[in-house]
Amino acid sequence: MFGPRPDLVLSGINRGLNIGVTIFHSGTVAAALTAAGMGVSAVAVSIDSDDPGHWPTAATVAGEALSWISDEPAGTALTINVPDRPLDQLAGVRHAALAVPRRTVLLGAKAPTGEPMITLQRTDATPVPGTDEALLREGFVTVTPIVGIREVRDDSAATALAKRLTD
Repeated sequence: MFGPRPDLVLSGINRGLNIGVTIFHSGTVAAALTAAGMGVSAVAVSIDSDDPGHWPTAATVAGEALSWISDEPAGTALTINVPDRPLDQLAGVRHAALAVPRRTVLLGAKAPTGEPMITLQRTDATPVPGTDEALLREGFVTVTPIVGIREVRDDSAATALAKRLTD
């Protein structure tokens, strides 16, 4: 429908961070997961600012991530957050666990086009060390390999529910 199948997918660069389990509310991440689910490796890249000043930094990170992922198994997906700062001022690159739930709050807002959208607001609490939120605050590019939603091939829930309904 959309032409030839792509070799790789770059989703983003998204304005604003995509951290923690709230990534599953992100269209940027959803596009990468959709590609991965179809066997195409993908990178979702977000820059930690609603009004970024350092697009070239995020673009450089995105390009290097695409270069790396091209040699990985088909269907590999990453979500990457880039601090909004010059490339030479990054603290480095780190693998990051997803921030724990409730570390960010989903808020309704208006897009620049006037359409409704969802934004994320960080809480003031100290982030959990090693998470994407903590490392991003420290100036690191965060990299988190992700896997899409898959069913569990275990029928114990259905069996238990069937038993409860027939007892």
